[in-house]
Amino acid sequence: MPTRKAVVLGISTLVAAIMVATAVGSYAVWVTSGDYADRLVAVGDVMVASTLLLTAIAVAVGVAAYQVTVEAPELEPEITFRCSEPNRPVFLVEPEPRRRRHRLVRFRQVEASVRIHNRGSASARNPAMRIDLLGLGGVRPQLEWRPTDWSNHLGVHAVQWDGGANLAIHGNGTRVLPDLSFENVFALSDHDAEFALQVTLAAEGFRRVHTLAVDLRTRDAYSAYCRERAAQYEDGPPLPDTCGVEECDRQAAVRLLVLHPEHGPRELAACRDCADGHEDFQRLPSLRIVDNRDRRIA
Repeated sequence: MPTRKAVVLGISTLVAAIMVATAVGSYAVWVTSGDYADRLVAVGDVMVASTLLLTAIAVAVGVAAYQVTVEAPELEPEITFRCSEPNRPVFLVEPEPRRRRHRLVRFRQVEASVRIHNRGSASARNPAMRIDLLGLGGVRPQLEWRPTDWSNHLGVHAVQWDGGANLAIHGNGTRVLPDLSFENVFALSDHDAEFALQVTLAAEGFRRVHTLAVDLRTRDAYSAYCRERAAQYEDGPPLPDTCGVEECDRQAAVRLLVLHPEHGPRELAACRDCADGHEDFQRLPSLRIVDNRDRRIA
């Protein structure tokens, strides 16, 4: 696609060429015509033809400018929780039978980075994103995410980010939104439909709804998911931490989630030898987790 500067230069050159052609044509018919009246008529015909050409160019420019002003952006969401793939959240949950719900286990899995991608060439002016939790609730108040829907049994179950009238996402660009936390979120045990995030993206001339399925897993199923991710990103860069086991100062290679029955979950970075052979990790249930921020996935 030609640049704006190239288009302006091309139109200016075309207009200049028409003006030169008009002057040359007028002179030619003036010197080759017979009497004075015929000369005036011939010059007038040349001027009319030139006017029609310039009018056609002006109409074409006006139509192109209108098309640019009404062209809509093409927005897509990207919500990446730290221990899940982009737009495919998977959470470890613990049942709370007395409250008829499952609680998301509190560790880095509940922290998400959020982006809006503009796949179109037109800028998205006054963008906004709304996230509705389907079958889940309990979102806590947080910076720049405004609660938009709540109820007594779910608490806050919809939040919205507004860019404002002075903000735009340029064509083929990306806007990074504030981080989003699901720290206190829970899922209803008697929810009879799919757990999901319903993401609504809006801007001037654009509105679209995306539904992202949420996969809730208990310990055994989540452990299998962790093993799959650990194998997928086995060759990733080393962690910036040192091994968290006492008397070991080697470079950490894996992150572990130790599920202590009394003290709750505990995160720990460890070298491979300690992760495979230390007695604490053999005695207590331990999951190998992959943090996207370690692997540059998000």
